[in-house]
Amino acid sequence: MKKLTFFDKIVFFINSIFSVALLLAYLLPYIPPKTSAFLSLLSLGVPFLIVVNLLFLMYWVIRLKKQALLPLVDLLIGLHHFFSLFNFSSNTDSGSTGDEFRIVSYNVRAVNRF
Repeated sequence: MKKLTFFDKIVFFINSIFSVALLLAYLLPYIPPKTSAFLSLLSLGVPFLIVVNLLFLMYWVIRLKKQALLPLVDLLIGLHHFFSLFNFSSNTDSGSTGDEFRIVSYNVRAVNRF
């Protein structure tokens, strides 16, 4: 980090914080929520953390700095999380004609009982 400007050092520090948060969010499915309820809330921010790390990756690539490796490695480690968030599927179901209409009902009447 000797050749970085003061602004780049600040950006890299913020990048490091978001990278650690993303790595911690990747580990959360393997940690029971009883240990820390606050950490389980971090899993709600995974899409936001992925987008932020993508932005940092683009910033460092545009600047042609080797600091781009940090968000790149983070995103590659959690590649399976990306595909679990966004479902890319081909509609190859042979029984589906495309003219189907489905309604999903969720009964929540008993929620206000208490």
